[in-house]
Amino acid sequence: SQGDFLQRANDNSNSNGAEREGLFRMPPPRAPSRSGIVKAAKSPPCHRNAFLDDDEQPAEVPAHARVGGKDAHITAAQLATMSRFRADFVDLGNIGRGGFCKVMRVINRLDGAMYAVKRTERKLQTERERLEAYREVQAMAALSSHTGSGVDNVVRYFGAWTERDRDGDHLFIQLELCDGNLSSMQHRACELLRAARDDPDDVAAQRRASDAKFGEAKIAALLRQMAAALACAHSRNVAH
Repeated sequence: SQGDFLQRANDNSNSNGAEREGLFRMPPPRAPSRSGIVKAAKSPPCHRNAFLDDDEQPAEVPAHARVGGKDAHITAAQLATMSRFRADFVDLGNIGRGGFCKVMRVINRLDGAMYAVKRTERKLQTERERLEAYREVQAMAALSSHTGSGVDNVVRYFGAWTERDRDGDHLFIQLELCDGNLSSMQHRACELLRAARDDPDDVAAQRRASDAKFGEAKIAALLRQMAAALACAHSRNVAH
């Protein structure tokens, strides 16, 4: 009770030796560091995935410090002050940007594989804005857990989190990295077709141009894949 607590405090104040301050003893202050300031945190090292072929390994960048390097060590205190995005990923640059979000190509520092991370550009200030942003995360999670047909044609979802900066809260979504789109495929097909026309005797160039051509069969296959993805979304009550 409160009375017992006050009685013990009064008895302790009248005692001798180390017990005198036992009840209200505070931990001693930490010794200051040599420099007096906390060193700037370096990014954690990036592991190499031993199960990926050499041509699948992400290219090295300045922020892509490998495990075992001289700058590979990072303290727990430095890691605690670092954003999750910086602590977990190597940012290789933007691959797309819209009115509300931007998408970055990244390397996961732990598994060494490449992913896409989507970040909201507009800060989430109100609870309504947060709930609207979370609905996309919930839809992606529901589609990724779907076991029916068409799920292979939906971008895979791996996780999401929020971070706060000077602008406010931002939502990050880790997704499967899809290299290319219909526009880039068509652009590549046109390049191969021009190369084949410039050298009609090059058998290999003719074959590459034929394989990349957007013929009726390829267009039909793409339409089936998109229809399967939409059917998967509709089965989860998601309208795209």
